[in-house]
Amino acid sequence: MALTRPQKEERVALLTEKLKKALSVAVVRVGGHTVKDVSEFRRKLRERGAEKVVAKKTLLRIAAKQAGLGEFPEKGFEGSLAVVLSYEDPVSGPKAVRDFQRKKGGSEFVGGYIASAIASSERITELASMLGKTECYTKLASMFRSPLVSFASACRGPLSGFARGLKEIARSKK
Repeated sequence: MALTRPQKEERVALLTEKLKKALSVAVVRVGGHTVKDVSEFRRKLRERGAEKVVAKKTLLRIAAKQAGLGEFPEKGFEGSLAVVLSYEDPVSGPKAVRDFQRKKGGSEFVGGYIASAIASSERITELASMLGKTECYTKLASMFRSPLVSFASACRGPLSGFARGLKEIARSKK
């Protein structure tokens, strides 16, 4: 059933708000997946602070223009497309898509937006291979911890040797 004009305007307004809030937007060519696979994919996206939206390309173009993102290029935006919006971490959505591609296949990046700038499929693929916010925090914490652990080990070595020496001296005097 075709959408009425007020329904289309409502969807464009909702999509515009979502595009404004998103830190990154990945447009993905989809198809050939089971309902179970798509449901699992949507759940993984929600866990990572991202969302998958399916919209008509014309409505998506209007919403992107209204959100101040510019227009989607005509080339490459054919077929069934889905939009993956990342709200908490710009890397989370594209990374989830990449993981889904590796596991189930059949999806490919078409393009998108990073920091309100149009990005090619290659740029979105690069974004998917970057470390996420949580991974960066983990790596930073381990970098801070490493010298402290090394210092503690270095301090412990001479002290434990000194303690063993004192124990042997005490044992020999008995």
